[in-house]
Amino acid sequence: MSVSDDSTRTGTDAKRRHTPELARNGLMRMEKKSIEADFAKMSKYCVAIRVLCHTQPKLFKLKEKKADIMEIQINGGEMADKVAFAQSLLEKPIHVKISSLKTR
Repeated sequence: MSVSDDSTRTGTDAKRRHTPELARNGLMRMEKKSIEADFAKMSKYCVAIRVLCHTQPKLFKLKEKKADIMEIQINGGEMADKVAFAQSLLEKPIHVKISSLKTR
């Protein structure tokens, strides 16, 4: 199969992938700038900031294999502070202390 056959079959060019050359050309930096611009727009125009979180059931020895997804609203402070706090939580684990919950 040639490259042209693959591009017509999938609709994309098989030679264009995310490679270090693309990162050096500045495409990844442009994506980072657009994300920062989105955060700036959020702090200027948004009314509420919410973060989507999910559990990691593979870390626990339970029968459940499906992750629970929840939406958590960030309250308190100015909107810029809320956006900065949400940005600091991205791709990081959030530990929840459940020792205060009572079981029946």
